Amino acid sequence: MLRVMQLVPAMHVGGVERGVLEVDAALEASGASSFVASAGGPLASKLAGCHLCFGSLARRDPLCVLLVNPFLLALWMRRHDVRLLHARSRCLVASALLACAITPGAQLVATWHGLYSAGNPLRRAFNGLLLRATRLILPSAFIRTHLRREYPRADATCWRLVHRGVAAVAGTDELPPCEAVPRRAVVLLPGRLSRSKGQAPFVTAITRLPHTLLTGDGERVLPVGRLLGAKPPSNVPRRIRSAYAQSIFEAVDSARRRGAHLTLEPHTSAMQGAYEAAAVVAMPSVRPEAFGRVLLEALAARRLVVAFNHGAVGEIAAAVWEAGGARRVATDRGAAGEWCDAKWGQVALVSPGVLLMGAVYLVAPGDVDGLAHAIEAALVLPVAERRWRTECAARAACARFGLRTFTEATLAVYEEVHSRSATA
Repeated sequence: MLRVMQLVPAMHVGGVERGVLEVDAALEASGASSFVASAGGPLASKLAGCHLCFGSLARRDPLCVLLVNPFLLALWMRRHDVRLLHARSRCLVASALLACAITPGAQLVATWHGLYSAGNPLRRAFNGLLLRATRLILPSAFIRTHLRREYPRADATCWRLVHRGVAAVAGTDELPPCEAVPRRAVVLLPGRLSRSKGQAPFVTAITRLPHTLLTGDGERVLPVGRLLGAKPPSNVPRRIRSAYAQSIFEAVDSARRRGAHLTLEPHTSAMQGAYEAAAVVAMPSVRPEAFGRVLLEALAARRLVVAFNHGAVGEIAAAVWEAGGARRVATDRGAAGEWCDAKWGQVALVSPGVLLMGAVYLVAPGDVDGLAHAIEAALVLPVAERRWRTECAARAACARFGLRTFTEATLAVYEEVHSRSATA
């Protein structure tokens, strides 16, 4: 029987952790045994399988990475008869390689989750540990191209491209209705408070928007920027907050004094409600995203998306656009449906550096003015056009990147490695 242990530093709210939950549920549903080892977190209670809580898995010091964690993992692998590990961070890959070396028949699957920096030979060699896994899962063709360029001698036959997925069911009429933009139009930026997630350019872009906007249907709306990631706790002294977090708190306060409407709130595990409360979802990541789960989730929730066009963002947006090209909106008939199909197949230039592809506004990376123009264009889009664009995108996203497709592809990698070890 297939017995898999997923390794993740902690079970906090995030794209990687939600992927762990989805694979864990799929393993249990298939009759396999699922184990998740982490340092704990709010999502740990939602695991269907067995959770092994080791605080040292979240630490990066050499003692834990090279000695404590390998010993703990090998001990629990022997106790639960686990011969397949799936590591989801570089430090845990290093620990898992050592644990597999001292556990007979153990195999390792790793996922390359980000565009890791490799500014010196030591860091490059550390990143290259992931290439030593029996199978390496890549979340996008962008990452595959990046690895081929950075590690031209690596064995690409061990790589498997597995896109992440969304939980909505394709082809149903149960998706939430796409309403008109409310008078207080929320522009949502989900993600942890990190320089790479682009809170700084987002705040700047919101301050450059007019205080009120006139939509294509003649309604006036008030743009409200909502940063969903972290809220400055009142009991934490300012001196021990991170410099970046403090700069964002100060930037939000400054923008409010100048009349902009901005809120900074804690992250939530109920992301569907946050998406439904938004008129537009922003994804101005400064560092290129390896996949961009926010983009896919927002499209599945039938929301317009504004994103910097680098990393896998263009790849995912283009895949959704192509998948929806031959699909008509269920609520349209006749000439209206034909018009929607013709418009969907076009890429519109909104302003210099801003392209509209389906329901996604692609902005030149780092262009804050372009980001502001794209957000404004999304907010003033006529209701009828907003409806057919978001409905087409939702159905195409669920058809092309369904959750079942993601979990089945991941479990297929596990079965491949399991069969390989059984015949060895």
